Amino acid sequence: MRIGNLIVAASAASLVHALGVGVSESGAEFGSSIPGTLGTDYTWPDTSKIQVLRDDGMNVFRIPFLMERLAPNQMTGSLDATYLKDLKSVCPHPMDGHTILTNASVDCPSRH
Repeated sequence: MRIGNLIVAASAASLVHALGVGVSESGAEFGSSIPGTLGTDYTWPDTSKIQVLRDDGMNVFRIPFLMERLAPNQMTGSLDATYLKDLKSVCPHPMDGHTILTNASVDCPSRH
């Protein structure tokens, strides 16, 4: 391998580390039943599987959720305590250099 190829490979590896490599952990944003039933209409990502990905070098995790479940009555209303607790429990703690992107999906805009 030529030195130029080594420099390019090292630069690419540094860029990937700086920008992050990640996955989208879907589940909580699915289902048309609002508020729905956990395990039937929607699910949360398995934190043990997230840990495996962290151990393998992933450092960015997108956790989408359904806004209608978090604020079931109106967008500016009270948050559903159980749904919020479940969302928070999915986020790896401590963060140690990992990025969590929570992404609110709005399934039925006409409801709000």
